[in-house]
Amino acid sequence: MAENMITISAEEYADLIASREKLHTACRLIANEHRKDVELLGSKSTSINSELIETALGYVEDKTLLDAAFQKYREKKERETE
Repeated sequence: MAENMITISAEEYADLIASREKLHTACRLIANEHRKDVELLGSKSTSINSELIETALGYVEDKTLLDAAFQKYREKKERETE
């Protein structure tokens, strides 16, 4: 049995548990959204509010990445209007 075990620090273990809890919270939110949609519409939704999932997972926005994406979008739209 010892061959299937690893050793990690208490801090790493705490991070793993926190990540697992966030994931389970997000899964519960998704399931709840599907349940509500089925009750209201008779089928699951094909989209879920991303802010809800971001909040559940503790998402922190990467402003640099988004700024670059917005810049690419603006450039694309400018080329399309030329």
